[in-house]
Amino acid sequence: MTDAAAGQFIDLRAFANWARGQSLLPDWRHIRESLPSLVAHDPDQRRRLFITHRWDHRAHPDPTGWQLQAIRELGTHYSFEDGRPCFWFDYMSLPQKPRLGEERRIFARGLKKIRRTVGDCENITLVSRAGSSNEEDLSATLERGWIVFELLIARSNLKIPLPLYEAVPAGRIQYGRDQQNSWDGVVKDIATQIPFDSANLIEAWFNRRGITCTDGSDLRKLAEQLHEELTQKCHPEPNFEIVFDQDMQLSHDELCCLDILESSHLSACYPNLYLEKIQRTNGPPNPPVWIVRLAHRPEMPQLNQWIPCVRDEIARRKICGETMKSPMYPGIVFEFDELGMHMRATLAPQ
Repeated sequence: MTDAAAGQFIDLRAFANWARGQSLLPDWRHIRESLPSLVAHDPDQRRRLFITHRWDHRAHPDPTGWQLQAIRELGTHYSFEDGRPCFWFDYMSLPQKPRLGEERRIFARGLKKIRRTVGDCENITLVSRAGSSNEEDLSATLERGWIVFELLIARSNLKIPLPLYEAVPAGRIQYGRDQQNSWDGVVKDIATQIPFDSANLIEAWFNRRGITCTDGSDLRKLAEQLHEELTQKCHPEPNFEIVFDQDMQLSHDELCCLDILESSHLSACYPNLYLEKIQRTNGPPNPPVWIVRLAHRPEMPQLNQWIPCVRDEIARRKICGETMKSPMYPGIVFEFDELGMHMRATLAPQ
């Protein structure tokens, strides 16, 4: 349920009509005081979009007006099933600085709920011009912490981001036709890129890729929220015994209790589980019955720390001898000393 005291959604069609002849986006306060007709007062009954975008200047997200034009064209030229779409855009949806009194509380509540807001909405990504091609522009966009956070949250909630590129000729804002039906066209599932055992690990992954925030402390906050998103328990506790290294027959509901991520075969909330095998049984049961085999996943070692090896280290961590990578620890490369007595885990190169 959308919390009206935690920010506001904007009516897309009303915005598109207002934006004709306008050059600058209105902020939250201006909308509240002078443009109340732009506010969508029943967002839960509508198709909701979340606009991910770069602030092109510290003082204003869109000083040239290209983002305004992109949203206007979105409302004018795109067909929506329910005819009443609305969107979230931080500059218009939350109070901006300087915030006074109740504005501070609205902003704090909105920020606290931002993970769910992103996850509940379809995603539109505005890609500002940064290089000489759409690919360069998108790459530069993915160096910004809040943008990466929003896209990864959308991706983990099975939303396909739709990019709108600034750098397109003929004066139109072109959407990314190549990416609109591709899960990985804009951003890959984080569960396939790095183990998410801790916020520290996610923060290290941000730093490894040169991802930054204007406010340096935000990167840690984003890592913590991503860790919560990826490790939350979505299903009831298992009411059966979990066994390793042998086939188990599980109903669909029992399998769901393990919160296994399809993309990585890791469990979102049981870090010691790795789904080694899954096979549907023969026959007509609906929902289906599954034969699964679970492997015990050893604890993720601290990054860049040499630790003593145990017996059969490579086998028990399923490390490939050629690549020194393991499906149990996506995004990690393992290294062993000359005697094979110690090992070290490092983040894989970008």
